[in-house]
Amino acid sequence: MNIKSKIWKLYKQTISERAQADVMPVTKVSTEHAKFEIKDLQTGKTSETTFTLQNTGTQPLVIQMVDASCGCTVPVWEKQPVAAGKSTEIKVQITPEEKGYFNKTITVHCNVEKGRISLNITGVVDD
Repeated sequence: MNIKSKIWKLYKQTISERAQADVMPVTKVSTEHAKFEIKDLQTGKTSETTFTLQNTGTQPLVIQMVDASCGCTVPVWEKQPVAAGKSTEIKVQITPEEKGYFNKTITVHCNVEKGRISLNITGVVDD
């Protein structure tokens, strides 16, 4: 498959996902912590944090995608819908590449009113 075919396939998939999101019933989500500060981050050492999302609406929560603002943060989540009243976790592995202040955003694309939820991870990376 050449690069043009790959781009076309990705484009069609993106459009299809957006169309599904437009007709998908909307729910509400709460999170106890939308921002975590991680202590003792070290260059090249992997740390992990967990965000818990509670479906407070009446429709199932469907997480289509979870994006990280940097390749040094890797989110992992359950791909099944979350029933109303239930919760799910998004685990994020962080492996800083440079020392200094660390501020990364995790974007959860799901069937909420705005279409996404932003989560933050901050900290200071030592050697």
